[in-house]
Amino acid sequence: MIEGFAIIMAVLLAGDFFNKILKVPLPAPVIGLILLVLLLQSKIIKEKKIEKAAEFLLANMVIAFIPGMVKVKEIYPQIKTEVIGIMATCIISTFIINVVTAKVADALIRRKK
Repeated sequence: MIEGFAIIMAVLLAGDFFNKILKVPLPAPVIGLILLVLLLQSKIIKEKKIEKAAEFLLANMVIAFIPGMVKVKEIYPQIKTEVIGIMATCIISTFIINVVTAKVADALIRRKK
């Protein structure tokens, strides 16, 4: 599992490096994720090597949201007049993302048949 964490961290750092060098308008973790997908697809990295580390990170992903929630609690007095708008935006964007994801998945499934 440590090897898996090391691989994931190395790819994340490579994404950060490419972000600084290429100066593209994408966050470094997104570039790292794209790089990881390419490395997995090309079989340079075997899925088995990162599987346990990835499962651990996914199972404990909620930990990543704690700092953000603490900050929301701190700034709530400043944003309380905008809560309805913020919640509406979150709900609508989540709905749109779900619809688009379902349509893309459906199209890919039909395409394979």
